[in-house]
Amino acid sequence: MNSELLSRTNCNCENQDNTTHSSTRAQGKTPGFSASDADSSKTIAVTNWDELLVPPIDRKWSIVCTSENWTSRLAAVGIAIRLSRPTVILPKLPHEICWACVEKHVADLKLERPGTADEDIVLVL
Repeated sequence: MNSELLSRTNCNCENQDNTTHSSTRAQGKTPGFSASDADSSKTIAVTNWDELLVPPIDRKWSIVCTSENWTSRLAAVGIAIRLSRPTVILPKLPHEICWACVEKHVADLKLERPGTADEDIVLVL
């Protein structure tokens, strides 16, 4: 698929041996999550197709978990693009995700596309 709404993120940390990077990646922490303030989470899990079709009411990124199923990943990306929602394809395996790099990638997307709201962003896992 080729679309200006579609992007892929991988870890771009300069120092991948960095303690913060390693612990964030290994623990699969949710972006914006801190132990002291669990309500600051920026994500919401999409558990069915209806939730993907309608952006969340609260300002959160939608994460579509496809259980490493390539047809589900393709369908989720296709639907999100058709709905004009900026879509980021994450690495297939959760332990390969660096949430710091995902947050930076989304921030860059929002700079490139002024007016993009958090609830428009779809992350496909």
